[in-house]
Amino acid sequence: MGRLEKFKQKRNLRRKYFWAALLFFLLLTAGLLSVDYSTNFLINGQHGIALVAFNNKEANLEVAFMNKKLYINTQYINRDLKKLKKRLDEVFGT
Repeated sequence: MGRLEKFKQKRNLRRKYFWAALLFFLLLTAGLLSVDYSTNFLINGQHGIALVAFNNKEANLEVAFMNKKLYINTQYINRDLKKLKKRLDEVFGT
């Protein structure tokens, strides 16, 4: 077997691996989304996909990932962003 034939076989094998991995991730994603859709309907009675949901409540940001809730206090983030903007205005003089 010549050098070119070996290279061609490697290229074809690499292409097959790529398509197999792509198909795997597509099937995995479709499966997760269909399970999430049916679970949301059975538990909450809502049609829709809520694998990751964001709800903005007054001073908190609620992030729900697979029905596990995480609360992020945005007051501190907003305060620090205001300080950063103020400092940048002082430095750049706009």
